[in-house]
Amino acid sequence: MGRKRTIATCRVKDTDGNTLCSPEEVDAVWVNHFRNLHSVEERTLPTCHTNHDSTLDLTKEEITEAKRGMKWGKAAGSDGVPHEVFKLATLSSSPDNKLLEFVNKLISSVWESEKIPTCWAKATIVPISKMGDLSCIDNYRGISLIPIATKIIANIILDRIKPLLEETL
Repeated sequence: MGRKRTIATCRVKDTDGNTLCSPEEVDAVWVNHFRNLHSVEERTLPTCHTNHDSTLDLTKEEITEAKRGMKWGKAAGSDGVPHEVFKLATLSSSPDNKLLEFVNKLISSVWESEKIPTCWAKATIVPISKMGDLSCIDNYRGISLIPIATKIIANIILDRIKPLLEETL
């Protein structure tokens, strides 16, 4: 699971109400829980007209804006790259800001290739307790830790499709 285990996550009940303690059994219960919780029937979406603005190359301003809106102190995703690396890149507008230049080239090259790196496409689900019996997995919600670069690209895509969604809705 990537985080230190606490008493709450070391003892969970399976679907039959049995309390499990071994790390392997506990992990299997969490995997099945989140898999069942988020299992969705795969379906094909209808084709929409192409908005030519959505296929344009990225601008440095778009990338910087997508990073600027992100909050400090967020957990790293499965790639282990701290959020602050991307956030710090936007703090200096100096033309010789090598970190900003590198981050912009990285995001742009992924955008242009239309291929997300495998490690960017993975999320780590971390159970966060709500209230009640902490051995009951239904008393937890899952948060997905995704790589910050993936969030930046998702923010850019969202900014580009928002006007289309507003027109449609």
